[in-house]
Amino acid sequence: MKVAAVGEKTSAYLEQHGLKVDVVPERFIAEELADALLDHVRPGERVFVAKGHLSRDVVKETLIPLGIEVKEWILYETVKDEEGIAALKSAMTKQSFDFITFTSSSTVHSFYACDGSRCCDAGCI
Repeated sequence: MKVAAVGEKTSAYLEQHGLKVDVVPERFIAEELADALLDHVRPGERVFVAKGHLSRDVVKETLIPLGIEVKEWILYETVKDEEGIAALKSAMTKQSFDFITFTSSSTVHSFYACDGSRCCDAGCI
């Protein structure tokens, strides 16, 4: 069995637990993972994708048309932390920070979904 990981930290964690990682894309996004897999998987082979429920279907959509069987397993769900959202709203009201960093697309979705309304107005430079 060959193993692919989206990032270096995921790869290191897997290897610490005894799984040799064969594929790690240069950039840690689904499109790059799908492209990297193309060099290692052939038509008729089976690829299993372990993912979260918010993950996009890029790997599946890239490989299936090439005759590669893809099975996805959803292993976890991203759940909003209501206390965290309340704390963020409070901090924003008090303007207690100068910079906000988003670590994933699901963080952005949760940020704007705060109880069905936008937490704040945002700008893009």
